[in-house]
Amino acid sequence: MELETALNGYTAAKQRLQSSWSSPTALSDLAVKIATYGTYIGEHLGDFKALYELNKSKMYLDAIKAGKSATQAENESRSENAEVRAEVLRLELVHKDLFSLVSVIQSR
Repeated sequence: MELETALNGYTAAKQRLQSSWSSPTALSDLAVKIATYGTYIGEHLGDFKALYELNKSKMYLDAIKAGKSATQAENESRSENAEVRAEVLRLELVHKDLFSLVSVIQSR
């Protein structure tokens, strides 16, 4: 499943959740859907983390080979990968929120 599809599905399920608190069956169905979207979001999160670390390492090594200091190389590798890091942080937040929500639903 594509990342945007999973995020849109999670958002839609969250909106349906607001009207489903009084129905245990509806809550159970939504919990399954939300958890399923969570697995797909988690897979993409892992891919983004791997991409971020790989790019960061490559840029760091390139900067070191170019004779830059370790601090300068580290700073450059972080700044060049800021967009990927922002996506990782966004997905981590969604992923944590998602499973917190599933936990709350299960406790009902």
